[in-house]
Amino acid sequence: MRYVCMLLACILLINTAGYAVAADNTASVAGCMVEEQCSEYNQCELMNESETGSVDTGKQSSPGDPGKNESPSTPEADETVTESGGLLEVNGTSGSPGSVAVNPENSTGTVRAAGDSAGITSVTIRESAAELVKYIETYGKLPATVSVGGQKLGTAQFLDLMLKDLLKLAGSTVSLTLRTVGNAPNPSGSATGQLSKSAYLKLASSVLKFINSNRRAPNYVSSNIGKISSDNLVYAVARILKFQKDNSRLPNYVTIKKISASTAPTASLRNTSVTIRESAAELVKYIETYGKLPATVSVGGQKLGTAQFLDLMLKDLLKLAGSTVSLTLRTVGNAPNPSGSATGQLSKSAYLKLASSVLKFINSNRRAPNYVSSTIGKISSDNLVYAVARILKFQKDNSRLPNYVTIKKISASTAPTASLRNRAENDPFTGESTSQYLAATANCQVNDPAIKSLAANLTAGLTGAWDKATAIFNWVRDRISYSFYYNTRYGATGTLKYRTGNCVDHSHLLVALFRTAGLAARYVHGTCTFTSGNTYGHVWAQVLVGDTWYAADATSSKNSLGAVNSWNTATAKIKGIYASLPF
Repeated sequence: MRYVCMLLACILLINTAGYAVAADNTASVAGCMVEEQCSEYNQCELMNESETGSVDTGKQSSPGDPGKNESPSTPEADETVTESGGLLEVNGTSGSPGSVAVNPENSTGTVRAAGDSAGITSVTIRESAAELVKYIETYGKLPATVSVGGQKLGTAQFLDLMLKDLLKLAGSTVSLTLRTVGNAPNPSGSATGQLSKSAYLKLASSVLKFINSNRRAPNYVSSNIGKISSDNLVYAVARILKFQKDNSRLPNYVTIKKISASTAPTASLRNTSVTIRESAAELVKYIETYGKLPATVSVGGQKLGTAQFLDLMLKDLLKLAGSTVSLTLRTVGNAPNPSGSATGQLSKSAYLKLASSVLKFINSNRRAPNYVSSTIGKISSDNLVYAVARILKFQKDNSRLPNYVTIKKISASTAPTASLRNRAENDPFTGESTSQYLAATANCQVNDPAIKSLAANLTAGLTGAWDKATAIFNWVRDRISYSFYYNTRYGATGTLKYRTGNCVDHSHLLVALFRTAGLAARYVHGTCTFTSGNTYGHVWAQVLVGDTWYAADATSSKNSLGAVNSWNTATAKIKGIYASLPF
């Protein structure tokens, strides 16, 4: 009799499960309301924007003891969205999986991101989300896999982790447990539009419930803006987390965008606005690292002279302002004798007028002008290139043109200001011996050939100590990603080799490069309260320039040499200062 009862129970369970799949293939949330667009950055000035963001990998805010991390602060205005109202439902039907993508850097079909192989955290999830956004916006499709914390995951697995992290940010008690999640069998839906923060959080909760029940991603999510495909959902959630990573807060709304191959640069259309602005951002980083213009600029796979690239940037700028301009590549000669030393601010109307005037000159002369006359004086051709590149970088980061731009001089030598010297994280030099702060140690391999070569390349052509220190700091901050673990793992040479490290190994590489360049440098160990509100143990470097030891914390894009913004410098408790770190 017991076996008969068990058999009947199994039959009943099978029938019930069958009904659930057939009749309850959707999960719903309701109530989306339109929110006003965030205007937090409407008054931002270009000169105050961070202009050193890494294209390869984003940076994290400062780590824990000595290696926890939190998020950086580059504004991301792409996450513009209003909220819609109405029913949101998750749908799943049968079909075939999606296609495989190829990675731009390693051609393995995998998006690479910073992270330690020991585990998956919010930090590595958001790093990988940012890389995923970059991949999608470059290639117009999802990749085959996403690398998170050293593990290759399917896009559905990664969607599962992103949804959990998103809900955790919103206050839900969710574990970031990795599990097997199947891809949507037949992605469908073409809706685009805007969802508010409350709406996308409800949607995230609904989709996660579907995954919990079905162990796969839904084919689409229905809402009053239409059916949102699984692929476009992945793209939207990744952009939300990228915004969180860059701004340390969730966006007020998100735009549901369609992933389309037409948005990606192709061999026949390489000089698009997308690639021009990407290259402009790289150009800004180069100028601010080396204090000079490069010989060429890579745009859409082609190497262009700086005058050719100026021509493209001016066209893109005027196109953004509403002019009918074709982004045609043409031969443009460099300025034969650049001159002019004017610096100052130009309003939006003034720099657009100047751009139009310079483009007319190029149309007539097929070369860049030596200088441009303006209300602030003669602006040199080189400084013009720098200014236009920063305008387009601002547009790339904020999806709008800046209200004004500061004309800055590209200078071979600069010095820190008095206000910077007086910041709490910087200490006065008291005349102590610096020999120990120039020596090699077990994890600070000053005499290693790779360290010596990089230090020489980074400081080539620079004469001032501040310029050398800045070039080294910017390179480590922008090129070395953050990984979570405790104490030393790689040392300076290993960190350079693997291009990743925690706060300890970031400091090892910084100190080694500083010392190799002839700059005294030391380690600082303290307890810091980060912008997240959490307090952790932390390690950073200090480099001696003139009469001041300047803080060098390269673990966050919020920070610059001598200016730490990722943790509270006024409340930090110093545990020790070392020539050789003991852990």
